[in-house]
Amino acid sequence: MIINFSDFSKYTKNLSIKELFDFYSVFDNFSFNYELSLYDNILNVFILQAFDILDYLNLDENALKALSVLSKNDRKRYSINKSIPHYQALGIVNKLLKKNILILEKSQEKPIIKNKRQKVKKELRSYSIQDKLIFKNQGLRFYFYFIYPNLNLIVEKKYDKVLEIIKNNLENYQSFVFELLCKEFLAKKLKVERVYSFWNYYCEIDLYYHKDKFCVLGEAKFKERKICKNILNILKNKAKQLKIQPNLYVLFSKNGFSKELLLKKEHNLLLYTLDDFIFLIEA
Repeated sequence: MIINFSDFSKYTKNLSIKELFDFYSVFDNFSFNYELSLYDNILNVFILQAFDILDYLNLDENALKALSVLSKNDRKRYSINKSIPHYQALGIVNKLLKKNILILEKSQEKPIIKNKRQKVKKELRSYSIQDKLIFKNQGLRFYFYFIYPNLNLIVEKKYDKVLEIIKNNLENYQSFVFELLCKEFLAKKLKVERVYSFWNYYCEIDLYYHKDKFCVLGEAKFKERKICKNILNILKNKAKQLKIQPNLYVLFSKNGFSKELLLKKEHNLLLYTLDDFIFLIEA
């Protein structure tokens, strides 16, 4: 079962929106004690039970390696082929999909229409469109991002060292969860079933919705610094590259926006921060 942010919030009352996001990004549908701190819960739920989780998953070494790779990379379906023999990779992905550990994010890229009179660009001749793979439970992604690669430290009971690694890299880990929630937020705002990402050989766009003549492009940045106008300009350049004219541009930021972006806000630009996620838990 996928627990959305709204449902998760019902079990974690009296938390600020930032605290709520922190707990959701780490635990998702793993049980925890919300009266304890984030890191005390990480110790109890993931570090001290690291091998119990491994036993419960009951996966072979290559499947575990695949999940570790997918927890950190661009999540493209064939990306695990670099770490696992090609002839095994397809079977492993299918098994993880069947077990509902992973779910498929379909590519929104349209296949190239080949024209006999026009040569395909050299860089695209061996290029193939790839779907992406997402952990169904972000808590499990947390496990493979931080815990599985550091099992040797856990065996040695160097728990403080593992927690230090997590603290130093948590923001990088959380950036993708932030992107997922931005999609959920935007879909609710637009009153559409789903908002996607877009990627092709040349570029990636975090937030993408295109149906009939209505198009929205957006970026989600989970950084301590404020977003400046340069991010919007980059997004506009991507739109030109794709030869589309969006009705709306949307930027999500963990910590707000530069004065220039706020003072010269364009009519077709929407700006949201982590604080706006309260919208997701409102009725």
